[in-house]
Amino acid sequence: MTIKISLVAPAYNEGGIITKFLEKVDNTLKKQKVKYEILIINDASTDNTLELLKDMLKEYNNLRVINNKKNLGLTGSSWKGFNEAK
Repeated sequence: MTIKISLVAPAYNEGGIITKFLEKVDNTLKKQKVKYEILIINDASTDNTLELLKDMLKEYNNLRVINNKKNLGLTGSSWKGFNEAK
């Protein structure tokens, strides 16, 4: 089955909420009963966002993490995610 939904979410220093965000998004998309992917673009966070995302890759098989080496901002990170979406 091909992917029907690609959710793209830029993240900058979201360590305090990224785990809960991903849990809620995943639960909501599961209810749609279509194949989906979740792309989180870590926008060069300086907190623990990237480490948390790497840990969550083990739990969420439809999660993809893209790590920006430098901060691209909301628009730049969003476009990067759109271009990577399946």
